[in-house]
Amino acid sequence: MKKIIFSILIMVSFTGKSQEKLSNGEYKLNCNNPYQILDISNDKAYISVYNNIFVNAIVKKNKMIYELFYSYNEPIPKWEKEIDSLNISKTVSFATIKKTKGGIIMQWKGLYNTQTGKRDFFNNAIFVEDNDNHKKTIFLKKCK
Repeated sequence: MKKIIFSILIMVSFTGKSQEKLSNGEYKLNCNNPYQILDISNDKAYISVYNNIFVNAIVKKNKMIYELFYSYNEPIPKWEKEIDSLNISKTVSFATIKKTKGGIIMQWKGLYNTQTGKRDFFNNAIFVEDNDNHKKTIFLKKCK
């Protein structure tokens, strides 16, 4: 099983009135699992999934969803062969988040590789692997 850590810096761009920010707190697949956390605090977030990969992102609000865009300038560790961090797009989102009652829904799309024109790390992100039936749409419960 692959292990992943995402470090996400979130900046929210509002495009209209009556749009809500993501609620501060921890979001998880399972509130009893201390190794998978999306922690949102004041327009910043930290995703910690075991201890493997680091990804920074910018989040922009687009109507009723937040889009996550890669923004980290340092390469992801070389031992993760599936991710070519130097060619990950900073203009194509790799996931979306939508607020729901009791949590958020994250749609994992994969990291867009500008050199190959394909999505990397699409089928094997740990949230996807640990989700029922490996669905790309993941409900994360608000735990704290």
